Amino acid sequence: MNYPPGPIALPIVGNLYNLGILPLVNLTKLSRKYGGVFQIFLGSQRAVVVSDIDSARDALLKNVNDFAGRPSVLSGDIFSHNGQAIAFGNFSPAWKVQRKIAHGALKLYSTGTEKLERVILREVQEVIEQFDLSKEEPFDPHDSISLGVLNVICALTLGSRYSASDPEFRKVVELNETFAATLGLGNLVDIFPSLKHVPFDSENIRRLKRAVKERDRILTRKYKEQLDTYEEGKIRGFTDALIKVMKDTENNEQRLTSLLSEDHVLMSMADMFAAGSETLTSTLLWMILLFNNYPDVQAKVHEELDEVIGPKRLPCLNDKKNLPYLEATIAEALRLRPVAPLGVPHKALVDTTLNGYNIPKDTTLILNIWAMHHDPKHWRNPSQFDPNRFLDKNKNVLNLSKLSYLPFSAGRRVCLGELLAKVELFLFVAQLMHQFKIENPPGYPLPSLEGDIGMGLKPKPYKVCIKRRY
Repeated sequence: MNYPPGPIALPIVGNLYNLGILPLVNLTKLSRKYGGVFQIFLGSQRAVVVSDIDSARDALLKNVNDFAGRPSVLSGDIFSHNGQAIAFGNFSPAWKVQRKIAHGALKLYSTGTEKLERVILREVQEVIEQFDLSKEEPFDPHDSISLGVLNVICALTLGSRYSASDPEFRKVVELNETFAATLGLGNLVDIFPSLKHVPFDSENIRRLKRAVKERDRILTRKYKEQLDTYEEGKIRGFTDALIKVMKDTENNEQRLTSLLSEDHVLMSMADMFAAGSETLTSTLLWMILLFNNYPDVQAKVHEELDEVIGPKRLPCLNDKKNLPYLEATIAEALRLRPVAPLGVPHKALVDTTLNGYNIPKDTTLILNIWAMHHDPKHWRNPSQFDPNRFLDKNKNVLNLSKLSYLPFSAGRRVCLGELLAKVELFLFVAQLMHQFKIENPPGYPLPSLEGDIGMGLKPKPYKVCIKRRY
């Protein structure tokens, strides 16, 4: 049948023996042996792993609907109320309407960047104040970054924010960390669906169920508050915008809109809170860690900020075009430590082909973004942190769409919050690096760049000294 090549699958377990405890590393090793498109079996489920950028773009952009599905796995179904979240929902009329409304809501709320910029800069200022409280002592920046990023999401979603001392803030951060740790390759019930029919619950699944129950309690209360206080013409955040877009849907789309339930709205909110905060928090923590471990890169960022901005004002979004080295540094951080190194699995909706191989309907598609971002055919010394690789000879940022680079995926399943994430990343990094210098605490070893892999890749806890520059 001309299926992609791959390692021999064993009865029942398939290729679990090939994945081991480090599936990211082992899948990348397999790609070197079997090529950019190869197949494995997760139990009895056929999966195709795509590890080169050309094949990935073919899969995502050439026939955009062929791989637009999501495989149904128990952990994703628990998180998303059986696929009613945008991230985990399968391709369907309801999903298309849900994504269209969510996209319209985000666009409605953040049309023009001034409003969005004000929201983000308010939270950056809070992080700056939190950093000052460290008094240049060894400091774990996790909670300060989490608070700032989560409050951007709260402002966009609800038009409100948390204080640093609010116990619910701690709870939401804890929930997001649980989701990041329990969703992804590693749940036996996801790989062996028949286990859900027997009295079997792994610790991961039990943790996930408890977290979802607590998340639903918080989100339902917040949604009811938004619905009860909603005023026509007054949009406080993403949830109000969702309500407005649904209310304003033209009559000829009412039939499709009726496919959506209150659960779809709640799960859209869940997507914002989980994906929108945890992924950006991880990226910012990676950036602080990389600045600590690569002081030469940090010095060049400071030099550019001093030349373009100077000490008397803070950077703003309009400065982005004049800060190419900073922009290249952000791109390099996303290359070196992609937030979702194996993406979120896709599913073939039809019998199709890829690279000349037959791909049967319902095959799972895994995008090995890590392999693409570390492909030695495209990146010289790929394990090194070197922002200059994103600059041309005139020190302008290269066209990222031409590179082996896919941090936000592409096609039907491209990250819904890509624009928001790029604006947030620039403003957080530009202002924090303008104000502070990151140093390794005296006597401490350099923090590890290995990271912990769950649904995404996040740095292990670390401490740095954060010192005012002015």
